Amino acid sequence: MAALACIRNPAKPSETLIFYTTEDKQVGYDTAQEKNLNDKFGKGGDGASRGANPGDENSRAPTLGNGTGEAPSGGLVRHPSAFVTLIFQNLIKCYGIANSNSRIIEVSPGVKPLQQRITTTHGGLAGCGDGNELGWLYYISNTEIPALKQYGLNVGSTVTVQGPPTPDKDSSLTAWYKPTDSSRGVVYQNSGNTNLKYWETKGDGSQSNAEIDNTTQASKNTPLCTVVKGDTVYLYFVNSSKSLIRVERTGSNAWTNQKSNSENEWSTNPIDAILSLDGSYIVVRQQFTDGDGWLEYPDSRDLK
Repeated sequence: MAALACIRNPAKPSETLIFYTTEDKQVGYDTAQEKNLNDKFGKGGDGASRGANPGDENSRAPTLGNGTGEAPSGGLVRHPSAFVTLIFQNLIKCYGIANSNSRIIEVSPGVKPLQQRITTTHGGLAGCGDGNELGWLYYISNTEIPALKQYGLNVGSTVTVQGPPTPDKDSSLTAWYKPTDSSRGVVYQNSGNTNLKYWETKGDGSQSNAEIDNTTQASKNTPLCTVVKGDTVYLYFVNSSKSLIRVERTGSNAWTNQKSNSENEWSTNPIDAILSLDGSYIVVRQQFTDGDGWLEYPDSRDLK
């Protein structure tokens, strides 16, 4: 399983930064320009899928090393793996899982461990933040009964998420933060079945843990990603028929409006998504299994 994470460049909002794993377990880096996406997909498209390859614009995307100018032997990041990108303390941060010792580490802008050294032998990793001084990472513990853990970047310590969430040890994770009400949440696949559940913390500190409607057909170990637009969270996952499914939740309402894309066969490789600058479509990306480029899917269907 590859790793893939996307984030908008605050210094150049028309540019998306894309982090991914290379075949030799290093961290690859590429960019996508908003104008090129608009030209490729058009406004108000019908949701048809297109292919993409980082080689289309760069003959070979650069690889991030370990700060010494050399890529670490044996690979920097682990497979299976996941990346998290967020803005924390005015810096674009990318986090992954180290290949050598399974520690969660910062891989960009520099390679270094977290303040509290934590490890996970599972592949799930997610994160979110307010874009300023608050940021959180989520991962699954190595305990006999897997638990969902939350690491606060601003405090440098870990707590077990209460509820309690019961994630499958091999579950993917995705997290969101909503500026409209300062709430945040993380989605996981439940232990014992393939249903998706979410844990949420409201701005007032109250917490909830519940099943997500319309997700019982999720494939085992489905990739997950979320996008926030205003007061709505859009969740993407892959079902047992290898179609990409989207459900959404506005405010504190139920998850509704299931939509499907079956024009392409989606794998269990990680997915990530980003909202266009004008808010008219979401671009969902998934790295191909052989690591040579990724699928780009523009979703403009009924965005609120």
